[in-house]
Amino acid sequence: MRIEATKFCEPLASRSQEDVLRAIINMYMRLRADGYIVTQLHSDVPIKVAWEVVHVPHEGSAPEAQRVIGELVWITARSRPDFAFTVSKLASLITKSPMQVVQLVKPVWYYLAATMDQGLIFQNAKGERQLNVYTDASYSDVSFGCHLILWGSPLLLWKAGKQPIQGASTAESELVEVLEGALAGDAVKVVLEKALDVCARSFSFTDSSAALSIIAGDTGSWRTRHVRKRAFILLSKVLTGEWMIRHLPGADMLADLGTKVSSVQK
Repeated sequence: MRIEATKFCEPLASRSQEDVLRAIINMYMRLRADGYIVTQLHSDVPIKVAWEVVHVPHEGSAPEAQRVIGELVWITARSRPDFAFTVSKLASLITKSPMQVVQLVKPVWYYLAATMDQGLIFQNAKGERQLNVYTDASYSDVSFGCHLILWGSPLLLWKAGKQPIQGASTAESELVEVLEGALAGDAVKVVLEKALDVCARSFSFTDSSAALSIIAGDTGSWRTRHVRKRAFILLSKVLTGEWMIRHLPGADMLADLGTKVSSVQK
């Protein structure tokens, strides 16, 4: 398998996997017994609503669930972060309910069939010096987080999945993801500054006012003391000017794609 690269004009380039997707989808549909034609079963979003987990482990179907999820992970990790949340949720069910995974993956293939020509566009605008990090978290008994790292507007790196630390509140989950995004952003920034010979500015965007208040030290409650200590390293970088933290309305938050079911419009 390969990633297609199409250069339009320097320094603009696109990355997609249309040929690979077409081959996988055609193979998937040929193996189906009902004989549906994939082009007639398009979907606007990979999943429309959150599903309820049915714990029915079945040893024989586990390899099939692993195969289909492996194919989707390969796709989303290279050029399609738009359904990262769906893949992450489905991957968590491989051992719990593999048969359910095989059934729930169908709308994802229909969605990919409708959007095979979509991918990533990279453009190094002349004079670009701003690294943008968007973070979001979805708090629950198993919290999900997502951060996107952009050089100006092109997307360079993304991560979506279960958070490494389970927060005790929405604010803590959001803060954990802000810190994760800043850590990844620092790693990308070093490479960009060396490769492009520039001094970049780093901006972190979150839709959580509570997380921003904790980072700024505006809250003095003893209940958030452990969280404030965790945020101190980022606060020190904000005070020295290495990082700038900004609030962004939830409707404009790009990192939502990795933490929740999104609407067709978004």
